[in-house]
Amino acid sequence: TKQMYCRLDGVDAPEVKTTAGQWVADYVNAWLEPAEKDGELHGLYVQSVAEGKYAGRFIGDFYHQGIEKSLSTCLLEHGLVRPYDGRHKRPWTPLALTAAKERASVVTL
Repeated sequence: TKQMYCRLDGVDAPEVKTTAGQWVADYVNAWLEPAEKDGELHGLYVQSVAEGKYAGRFIGDFYHQGIEKSLSTCLLEHGLVRPYDGRHKRPWTPLALTAAKERASVVTL
């Protein structure tokens, strides 16, 4: 098994090393939970795959057979990430992080 890194297409998320980034990571783990069996992911597929600008990374969007919406769409709808078009990223200000925290506290899958 080869480990690959993927950036979700069309979204900007806080860095995973931050508190807000951990909220996003927790949501992603919950989203992936139905796909996990015996330590492996099943029924998961990626669409819109493109090569990222950094070596060893690709850009795509994840779907799971049991969930209608993509991972990026779910994260955007819950306000945990922001739309990103590949150009300029806005900084994650304390106000934006506080708003994301409030939304994260009411998120359900």
